[in-house]
Amino acid sequence: MSSMRTNLRRGAGLVAAATSAFSIACQSDQLTARTLGTLQAFAGGATIAVLADSLMPEAFKEGGWWVGIATATGFLVAFLLGG
Repeated sequence: MSSMRTNLRRGAGLVAAATSAFSIACQSDQLTARTLGTLQAFAGGATIAVLADSLMPEAFKEGGWWVGIATATGFLVAFLLGG
């Protein structure tokens, strides 16, 4: 139980530090397009990691293999519309 609390505190600290750093960086008027793109890519990767870690296993358990097909199709459509 103690190690779980330690991991939770470390995770919360990391999220707080990243949020603070990104908030300060994004309010700066001196960001280059490359830096802003890097920050957005990091945020997008974090979102995908959360989906893959917590939501997808449960969705697969409830919906079966169609969940993977629907996810891939949705990603492909979003990619084609965005580019």
